[in-house]
Amino acid sequence: MGVLFIAMFLLGIGLLFYSKLAMIEERVKRQDRLLERLLKHMEIETPVSEEVLALLRKGKEVQAVKEARERFGLSLLEAKQYVDQLKDKASKY
Repeated sequence: MGVLFIAMFLLGIGLLFYSKLAMIEERVKRQDRLLERLLKHMEIETPVSEEVLALLRKGKEVQAVKEARERFGLSLLEAKQYVDQLKDKASKY
């Protein structure tokens, strides 16, 4: 009985930490998106990800969008726009 109580207690603590971590991750993503919007408003360019560029050069646009989402915490639309901008810039050179 005591072992079951300890296991349930540890499971509860683990779930509490997991939920707090998820909240913190979401907050960081929101702040990253806000920072990106501020950079756009101030006409400061987003840094270019070499990994995303490499995927684009290989013709892997979907993977490039996924990498941009993970790297910069962008929404799907924002990541697609970022990749499209990189494609446009790359085609000019």
